[in-house]
Amino acid sequence: MENDIKMSVVVPAHGRVGLFKITLDSLIRQTTDKFEVIVTDDSSLEAERNEIKTLVEAAHKKGLNVRYIFTEANLRQAKNTNQGLRSAKGDYIRILHSDDLLAPQCIETEIEIFEKYKDYDFLNHCPILFNDKIQFNSNVAVYPYNIYEHWLKKNIFVSTVIPTALAFKRCIYEEIGDLDESYDFICDWDFYFRLLLNAYKKGKNSIEISQGLVGWRVHDNSTTGTMSLVHFNETVRFVNDITKIYKENKILSDKELKRAAGDAVKYRYERVVDDYNKYHNFELPKIPIVYKVEYQKLKKHINLFFKPIKDLLNWLLQPISIMFYLCKLVIKIFEKGSGIV
Repeated sequence: MENDIKMSVVVPAHGRVGLFKITLDSLIRQTTDKFEVIVTDDSSLEAERNEIKTLVEAAHKKGLNVRYIFTEANLRQAKNTNQGLRSAKGDYIRILHSDDLLAPQCIETEIEIFEKYKDYDFLNHCPILFNDKIQFNSNVAVYPYNIYEHWLKKNIFVSTVIPTALAFKRCIYEEIGDLDESYDFICDWDFYFRLLLNAYKKGKNSIEISQGLVGWRVHDNSTTGTMSLVHFNETVRFVNDITKIYKENKILSDKELKRAAGDAVKYRYERVVDDYNKYHNFELPKIPIVYKVEYQKLKKHINLFFKPIKDLLNWLLQPISIMFYLCKLVIKIFEKGSGIV
């Protein structure tokens, strides 16, 4: 019954049919039926879309409340996810990427937590990273946490946001809006920041569930690894944008904000270098030419103390410059007087 739907699970699918089937099976094994599944597909190939649709129909026959949506191929992550979010009917929503997994008790546990802690707008899991096999643990702990201390003060700048590890109230999604479709990859990071900011402005906190119920698959086909440069450039833009929001809302002092933004540059730069070394099998210099433009642009926009440092160095070096000039002048006068020149 539609009235019994508490949770909507949005599964953005794009090819990788074998992994999608395993993900769908983890939903069939859930210990509650108070949820719906929305598979939103933008696979490139018609054959893949037909396979995914066939798997969805088979899951429906097994009793899974599941719908299939296809509008066009290659919508990209944000647009494909958004068409699923807009179709959600549950009081709560979670995104499940089509290669990740949920423990059988996961959705039931999330619903229970939302029903018990009614003042919290969203929750996140500490996920299990896996490649092939995974061992879930149903004996998890629930930790309320301070949004400012746990995320806004530092972690939003230097942590990875995993959509599969996140669940939120539908009414809050309606407040903050869709994933930003101008991002190809870090739309989830931006969306999570808006969840945090919305709760912070209301003086609310949130909940983290300890590792055990959510599996985040890490494999060589990861888009983060194969599209490192695009990911890095989007990060530059994101850090720049949230720095302005931090200033407008006075979330951190100027000193703390500059330090956090600097940490973000370092963290993401190190990540992209690691990705290139892993996937392209060559060493990059410390500041690759390909990143210099974006790196300089970022320094300019978020004012990471570079101008004050430059001014200080110029001031310190000024006496040396004057002495050097005087020495050159004396030598030139001497040379003229002695007839050398």
